[in-house]
Amino acid sequence: MTTLVFAILLLLNVLVVPPAGAEHDFEVRPVQLGELRLVHQVGPEFFTGGAPRGDADFESLRDAGIRTVISVDGARPDLERARVRGLRYVHLPIGYDGINATVAARLARAIRDLPGPIYLHCHHGRHRAPAAAAVGLAGLGRVGPEGGVQMLQFVGTSPDYPGLYLAVEQSRPLASELIDAVPIGELPEIAVVSDLATGMAEVDRIYDRLALLAANDWVVPKNHADLVPAAEAGILTERFRGMSELAHPFSASGPREPPLEFRPMIEMATALESAIRDRRTSDADAIFTSITSECRACHRRDRDQKRLAPTN
Repeated sequence: MTTLVFAILLLLNVLVVPPAGAEHDFEVRPVQLGELRLVHQVGPEFFTGGAPRGDADFESLRDAGIRTVISVDGARPDLERARVRGLRYVHLPIGYDGINATVAARLARAIRDLPGPIYLHCHHGRHRAPAAAAVGLAGLGRVGPEGGVQMLQFVGTSPDYPGLYLAVEQSRPLASELIDAVPIGELPEIAVVSDLATGMAEVDRIYDRLALLAANDWVVPKNHADLVPAAEAGILTERFRGMSELAHPFSASGPREPPLEFRPMIEMATALESAIRDRRTSDADAIFTSITSECRACHRRDRDQKRLAPTN
């Protein structure tokens, strides 16, 4: 597809994706499914978008005929609301740094063999979900790397996440034997995630990388060319969100909002990502200072609670 044709299709708000061994092109277009965010139809019976939040969103999925929901977000899926509406959930969490071969094979297996239509979501619906869809479709030979990258550009996946783009660029059709080797009955409803201690250790590592970036005015340091400022802030947001789920797994009767003690951290990390992407360095500095203060205060509270805890 030429650059001119691609630009014209963007103006028409539709993308025709060239096949990779398939018989026909397929279209990617934005669609409305109730209040669900950033929903795109990706060929027949396949949709990507933001995470469903509450009864109304799950009813919108049911009313659209969706039968399987795949989450690539780190947060625990809302199984209770899905089951009530006859939806199957599959949880295959990924980060912003790429998609490994195991997840790629599971995505291909789920897309190929689970009942459709299928809705695949991350948190916002703009970055990880489209990348996972492109990798899964590539594994089935339905889209090539060029078409997959065009999908990401069309839905607005940020170039600040080069790991996602690289995963799509390197995606290839998978042997049917490799896809068949994924047990369909073992695709998890809830994936096993790291415990809180492991999560805190990872947050510490992300914080150290963000501190290096802050000291360099949020520009990639020459001695750490692997760091992507906005991506690091996005990863921090997801770690906080995942840890909030570990600390307080929600129930069917409870709200989907993060617990109060995690909410400020999630909000600040999200704001930091936006400030970095918009090149608002002063705002990024102020937000990072607030994150530092909140982390220290949380550590003090945890330390004090342990000091005052009764001993046997």
